[in-house]
Formats: sequence, structure tokens, C-alpha cells
Amino acid sequence: MRLVFIYGPPGTGKLTVAKELSKLTGYKVFHNHLTIDFVGSLIENETRSFVVLISKYRKELISYAARANVKGVIFTFGYTHRPEDDRFVKELIRLMSRHKVRIHFVKLYCSLEKLRERVRGYDRKMYNKARSVRMLNRILSTYDVFPDIKYVESLKIDNTRLSPGKTARMIMEHYRIRRQAKSRVKGRKMKRTYHAG
Repeated sequence: MRLVFIYGPPGTGKLTVAKELSKLTGYKVFHNHLTIDFVGSLIENETRSFVVLISKYRKELISYAARANVKGVIFTFGYTHRPEDDRFVKELIRLMSRHKVRIHFVKLYCSLEKLRERVRGYDRKMYNKARSVRMLNRILSTYDVFPDIKYVESLKIDNTRLSPGKTARMIMEHYRIRRQAKSRVKGRKMKRTYHAG
């Protein structure tokens, strides 16, 4: 399995790029707000229990994917250079090393003006993301969301003026990830099975 680890500030388009990369490669998308929203439905945000649980579920799910021989996973992460973030990244590196999984780190960044434009996007309302300039400013004044992960090699992409598709192709080319083969059953009618539920 390969793990593409995309990080960067809120509004850089991590999930949008991940989806484009998934279309090209067939890799599964596991974005950080799946666990944030899941755990946050019961546990108060930013408490010790919240941090421990989201870290636990992320590591367990990615490890399970490695054991299940999933071809590839694209994981998005809002890295802030806090001790808990570094602990998670280092533990994930150790886990993936055990599973012989290659991790491809990608840092996305863009201009502050573009960040402010992107956080107002409609698709951000689907998840508990920063979705206004006011929310973004509060995050920027509280956390350092711009640093590199110093102890890993990252492909750094300024996507201020790049489309998500172009950014995804740059990741593929840099890490020599193969484009998925086109399905041979395309255009063939699929039999549908319905289950009562």
C-alpha cells in the first residue's frame, strides 16, 4: 500500500485535491474531518479524550487498510506543530514502517488572500470546517498552521493559481504513482440488487 499524506492550512484545498488524486489513481480518500466530526458528535472538541480518540481511530483505520492490502490511501491532515500532532505523525510513520507502507508527504500552501476566498466555499459546510473568514482568522491567531513537518521530506506545492487536477497530477508525477486503468465494464449495464433495511 501507498499512503499519500496531504497537509497544510485550512482552505488550501486538501480534500478537493485528494478527491482529484483519487479519481486518477483509484486510491481511497480518508480525510481528517471524518474522525473529527465522528468523535466530536459525542466528545467535546480539543479535550484530552477528543485528541486521543481521533488519533486512535485514524491509526487503526489506516493500519487496517494496510493489512487488507488496499492499493492506496490519501489522508488529509491539518498539521499545527503541536506535541499531539507530532506524536501522531511519528506514531503513524512507525506503524506504516511495520506494514512496509510508503508514505508520500505533500504540503499544500497558498496565499492568505486565496485562503480567505476558499474557506467560503459551499462544500466546506458539509463538515465541521472553518467556513468563514472570521473562523479562519480565529484559527490563524490560535495555531501555527503553516509549518513544514521538519522530520520528513515533503513535496511542497503552492496551489494559489493551480487547479486541483493539476495539483493532483503534480503529486502523481513526483511520487511516480500510476494512473488507474480505465474500467473495462464501463458502459455495461450493472445488475442492481436491493436489500430491505
